Amino acid sequence: MTGRSRFAFSSWQAVQRWVVTGVSVGTLLAVPGCWDYQSINTRATVLGMAIDPAPNHPDQIQVTAQFAVLHADPSGGGGSGAMMGSQASGSVPFENLTAEAHSITEGMRRLQLNLSRSVDSTQVRCVVFSERLSPLQLQSALQELTRQTQINRAAYVAAVPDSAADLLAQPLSDEAPADAVAKKFGVAVKQYGYYVRRQLWEFWRDSAQLGLSPSLPELTATDAVPSEGKPRVVDVSGLCIYKGARVAARLNRSDTLMFNILSGRVRDMGLDIPVQEGLVSLGDVRVKSRLWTMADGHRVRIVARIRLQGTMARRPDADQMADDPAPLTKMEEQANQYLEQALLSTVRKMQQAGVDPWGFGRFYLHAHPEQSELVKYHWADVFRTATCDTHVRVRIISRGELV
Repeated sequence: MTGRSRFAFSSWQAVQRWVVTGVSVGTLLAVPGCWDYQSINTRATVLGMAIDPAPNHPDQIQVTAQFAVLHADPSGGGGSGAMMGSQASGSVPFENLTAEAHSITEGMRRLQLNLSRSVDSTQVRCVVFSERLSPLQLQSALQELTRQTQINRAAYVAAVPDSAADLLAQPLSDEAPADAVAKKFGVAVKQYGYYVRRQLWEFWRDSAQLGLSPSLPELTATDAVPSEGKPRVVDVSGLCIYKGARVAARLNRSDTLMFNILSGRVRDMGLDIPVQEGLVSLGDVRVKSRLWTMADGHRVRIVARIRLQGTMARRPDADQMADDPAPLTKMEEQANQYLEQALLSTVRKMQQAGVDPWGFGRFYLHAHPEQSELVKYHWADVFRTATCDTHVRVRIISRGELV
């Protein structure tokens, strides 16, 4: 090996050593260890948040944060004033703190002054908005929550007609109200067709899109068994549709089911459909939906093609033979007519309110990008006068009868 070759080889070895050293140092700095450790008892974990208008200051909002308490109060009583809680025996204790401020950041800073632990809002499970918030307050709060990197953007969001803080203070028996709300939209949803769940980033996305009216599930607190005096439960009463950051329409549970069928969001649920002979019960219902818009003279036609499939669970007439195709075909035709009328009724309710929660305006904008000004400023009027072409095809699967 010549001298030049030995010099090049030794230089390459030196470069390799420096690269390995740099990678090792960078890895050691990136690996978490004791230097960034924070004990759990030094953090105040926020389970949920409630945003209301301030009672005595119209230009401010009321921020309520629900904190997890790691130990039960021996006295068994809650706080008073700005601090409310539930420490019932056998329940998950929580503590609510409320502050009035011009922004959520300022409100959380004021709450921090009343705590000996650092506020940790990365585990927020739900955010509840009051429908009494002004459009400016709702938009400002939504943008602020989305911008903050410390807020969990996957938190579920919902609305209440009155006070959001009161919902998070409901006396539940076995869990904090924020956990109950999160479970309602998470693992606890069995009949998803009657619910619409929204996450924080989804609500912000829908609020920023053209041709789409954002929506939020509406929550209520009801008595589980009023006659027995059992604790209250958090329930989903329907869906509220926003227009200009203000609630413009509401859907009850039945209309919410039609909303989800039209959106194609029904999976693995049971459904009763009235037919001429009675009720036909279907299980394992699945829906596929295709929506689009097309020109209809001087108006716009909104088109929906729905395919619904379910397994026969109960026939309206038990004397009919399961292998007879004539009654089954007749039931499918009657189910088609019923669902088409119900869907058309729900669409017309939204047209009268001038809101488009399905986003037909987005489909129109995609087909006609030059009409962006029309969709941005006048889509409510266009959607209100649009013709609706809805066709439903129901397929009932009959497994036969056991002999």
